[in-house]
Amino acid sequence: MEPLVLIHGFSGIPAMWEPMLPALQERFDVRALGLAGHYGCAALPDGVQASSTALFDALERDLDEAEFETAHVCGNSLGGWAALELARRGRARSCVAIAPAGGWEAGSKEEKRLPRLFKRLYKTSVWANPHREKLFLRPGVRRLAMRDVVEHGERMTPRQAADLLQGSAECPIYWDLFEAIRRDGPPADFDGIECPTTIVWGTKDRIIPLKGYSERIRQMVPQAEFIVLEGAGHSPMVDEPERLVRIISETASRARQGVAAGEPAA
Repeated sequence: MEPLVLIHGFSGIPAMWEPMLPALQERFDVRALGLAGHYGCAALPDGVQASSTALFDALERDLDEAEFETAHVCGNSLGGWAALELARRGRARSCVAIAPAGGWEAGSKEEKRLPRLFKRLYKTSVWANPHREKLFLRPGVRRLAMRDVVEHGERMTPRQAADLLQGSAECPIYWDLFEAIRRDGPPADFDGIECPTTIVWGTKDRIIPLKGYSERIRQMVPQAEFIVLEGAGHSPMVDEPERLVRIISETASRARQGVAAGEPAA
């Protein structure tokens, strides 16, 4: 089987991909990688400060250790930015970026909105974390509590919701990484991506909304296919797992057929 690498988002956990794993594992050799410095994941190397570049370099080392010269890659949010960066570096056979971060202009209102949002998300997760084992027993509570991340939180199990909350609340590099991204700014370009690429965005994304954050990404990767998921949230692995499996598989199929980025499949 061909390798498929899955990359979660900022303050997330690899288990976010669980709803899709059984179907993907029938098609690929799947590795859900953890972003360095995140809860339950490997630490950054000694002396390396948190930054997007440091995390992307760590992902490349993960590919090297797995002996994957290239792999199909799929990432969500910061993981989507990472997926595009790996494609730019020539490490992707195909690339699917789900609501990739970095679509704001430096100094824009879209960028200035983010600190308020992430402070609220962090404060809420830290407050709720000690109560996570009992908090998510009711589907209605899961839907309400997870509404920033997914549209249908009630589809998560209580354990999945509790683990996701813990990952955010106990992310060791949460603020160091956030401040580094603010300091360094969004990606300048994704020039050099040659593999088949698909960008996916949910219409109910409340963290990086479709309007205001997708336009710049589309301009930077004009050859990418762009798919809008109606009614899906920021992490549609929960809302639309079957659809995402098809998108990943179809994008990978274009790579097997030798279809260059921006060209239709036969």
